Amino acid sequence: MNLRAENLEPLNDALLDGEDYEDALIELGVSERISSRKSRFFESQISIDSTLEWVAIDGAFRNSRIEIGRVGSMDFTATTLNIVEFSGLKAGYANFVNANLSDVHFRDCTFETLDLFGASLKNVSFEQCRVDELDISTVEIDGLDLRGLDFAGVRGLASLKGATISDSQLSQIAPELARSAGIHLG
Repeated sequence: MNLRAENLEPLNDALLDGEDYEDALIELGVSERISSRKSRFFESQISIDSTLEWVAIDGAFRNSRIEIGRVGSMDFTATTLNIVEFSGLKAGYANFVNANLSDVHFRDCTFETLDLFGASLKNVSFEQCRVDELDISTVEIDGLDLRGLDFAGVRGLASLKGATISDSQLSQIAPELARSAGIHLG
């Protein structure tokens, strides 16, 4: 990702639904709610100190960097993300249901719940991330690297085909994989 802040146009106002943000440097402080439904972000850098809720349903992000301190819930349902990096995110609930993620990297992120149900994942990776509850039910995978994600629980293990995991992650989920395959452990 080749974003250079000095080339970006600064924006310190609230985000709006249905807007196009191109070559924008968006810096938001503490807010109660952010809504950017059906908005498109191209070649942008978004920095948010904290918010209770960010709704970005049906949006599009391309070649963008997103840095968020703390968010209670973020709803990216049916959003398209292409060449996007999330950094420093601490989320209670992160919803990417039915979203399309391509070349997306999560770095230093913590999630209570990360919901990827029905998402299309292509070249998605995690680095020094943690999640309490991960839902990957019915995802389509064409490159998902979970080795940098420490997880407490996973739903939808049958959808892991095509994912890369570590030996320790395999040991952690082995009993559930065995049960889903009809293998009885003694």
